[in-house]
Amino acid sequence: MRASSTRRKARCNRSSREPKCAGGAVRLELPTVADDGHSVPIVVRVDSPMSGTDYVRRIDLVSEKNPVPLIATFFLGPETGRAEIESRLRLNGTQR
Repeated sequence: MRASSTRRKARCNRSSREPKCAGGAVRLELPTVADDGHSVPIVVRVDSPMSGTDYVRRIDLVSEKNPVPLIATFFLGPETGRAEIESRLRLNGTQR
């Protein structure tokens, strides 16, 4: 299994009820080809100082090809230390 890393700008919810997001680098790491689609490791890292006033509050995992696109929501705070989550997903086929 080889891991690929992609840098993308964070997409922000522009709703007036949600806090504004600052732009930043998001790294998504997952295998290019998974041996088993039932358990695919994924790592999401966000460049953030994670200080008391500047930190990542939430990371959403979304798959547009799922009947229910929102897979998971992770809530973070400055005490987390790093804006990073690791999980395993079930992916049925390519996600391109």
